[in-house]
Amino acid sequence: MLLEILAFIWFIRIVIHDIQNHLIRNIDLLVVGTLLVPGHFMNWKIGCFGLGIYLLINLVSGSKIGYGDIKLSFICSITLATINELSIALTSTWILAGLFALTQPRRSIPFAPFMIIGTYSTKIPLL
Repeated sequence: MLLEILAFIWFIRIVIHDIQNHLIRNIDLLVVGTLLVPGHFMNWKIGCFGLGIYLLINLVSGSKIGYGDIKLSFICSITLATINELSIALTSTWILAGLFALTQPRRSIPFAPFMIIGTYSTKIPLL
């Protein structure tokens, strides 16, 4: 539980840095991965599937998604227990990012906040 809380705090750090600099640092990914992988190692197949989806999107879009976002997709995906949760997280991520892109037209948008919000909103049970 403590590792999950520390990882969430580190995710917030990633979000702030991505918003400010449009960059996800490898050291941040390494730290949050080190915190999460031991407790979620059994979900490595889901992580690889999520990574594959983002690699495919990057290939189809002509490298419009940053490589930090692609690496972050693996870490976010391993926290999910099923493919169904992954599909919900991906859908909510892209809907939120799309709405942001419509309201804030820019050349590039920070994508990490939407990935993290999409992942955590999937994990939180609805009351």
